[in-house]
Amino acid sequence: MTKTSIILLGTDTPIGLALIRELASHDVCVIGLGRTHESIGSRSRHLDHFYVRQQGDDVLIEQLRQLAKIHDCHYLMTISEADIVWLNKYKQCLSPLQALVPTQSQMDQVLDKSATYDMAEKLDLQTPTGYQIAELSELENHRDQFIYPLVLKWGNPQEMIAHLRPHGLPLFKTRYINNYDELVATLTPYQVTNRYPLIQHYCPGHGLGQFFLIHNGKVIQRFQHERLHEWPPEGGTSTLCKALDINAHQKLMQQSENLLHALHWEGVAMVEYRYDSKTGAACLMEINGRFWGSYPLAQRCGADFGWLLLAYAGLGITPKVTTPRSGLIARFMFPELRRLWRVCFSPSKISDPFYRNTPIRDLTRFVGLFFHPRAHYYVFTLSDPRPLLHDGVQALKKMVNKS
Repeated sequence: MTKTSIILLGTDTPIGLALIRELASHDVCVIGLGRTHESIGSRSRHLDHFYVRQQGDDVLIEQLRQLAKIHDCHYLMTISEADIVWLNKYKQCLSPLQALVPTQSQMDQVLDKSATYDMAEKLDLQTPTGYQIAELSELENHRDQFIYPLVLKWGNPQEMIAHLRPHGLPLFKTRYINNYDELVATLTPYQVTNRYPLIQHYCPGHGLGQFFLIHNGKVIQRFQHERLHEWPPEGGTSTLCKALDINAHQKLMQQSENLLHALHWEGVAMVEYRYDSKTGAACLMEINGRFWGSYPLAQRCGADFGWLLLAYAGLGITPKVTTPRSGLIARFMFPELRRLWRVCFSPSKISDPFYRNTPIRDLTRFVGLFFHPRAHYYVFTLSDPRPLLHDGVQALKKMVNKS
């Protein structure tokens, strides 16, 4: 029997690496494309073939078409929002290669945080109190309403890249603002673009992610985890997370499903909240319409979102869906080291004024997890150690180049 082959566009992160391992465990032949020869996924023993992706629309389209022909691939999977948008733009040029991604109309709804919040509020989900200005002068109109700290986020980060890049302006993920003067100073440089980030009130708590695979309007798989650590410490990429029992937060889980159904979502998605364990309040942050940064934990727990997406949306089969394990912990080792260094030696750089720094506890946890029976890693596995060795070498090179 011929093995199913799939092209994975995006082997440069632990997300892609986890998908390689997962798909290979289901006897799928994975053809990987990474941005450079240093792609972390290229070192996995579970990857059948690796290629450096070509630059430029026409040449990348031709590369994908040729690889599909050479390896008899009928399906393509990817990681980033930018690649999903690109595939939706050129999907007809790639036929008969089927891209297993959400439609562009679906992506537009989740890339635009304002649209997401509007739908969430109709379903009685809590969202951050926010303001969207069109002119800098509008700040004065809201001055008495602002409650500090404020949090700045872009409503549609992918759309903003093209507007910010010509002016050398940064596309920050999150920025904390502690007073009105700081707000004006931060937003003034963006006058040249006539575009401004969302201004939101601060939501206390820690990250809680709920994850779904939806096919033909039916939820196929569910999973959830809580973020224990992030880089930077005040909020960002998950560096340490724990799988929760699927029966926890049932009301919120149902609300997340209702939101995705209201958006007519198909495929994988992460609904992210800021959860305050003291009050039980959950505030919606965003929906990621893609495989998420902490996907290695889901893969370790047997959630198999990638395989199930291929099976249902591509192969047209309905394999058995198992309940993911709970209680497992996963950490992203090198960013976790950077985080530990900051909380121990540079806490003044942590911008969240409500962040409670506990360096001794964090150091103790960091060491203790090496001996924890349920602790796993985003990159390292005993059966596939080369990606970690390669990642370590690359991290060392970056340190040397900076010094």
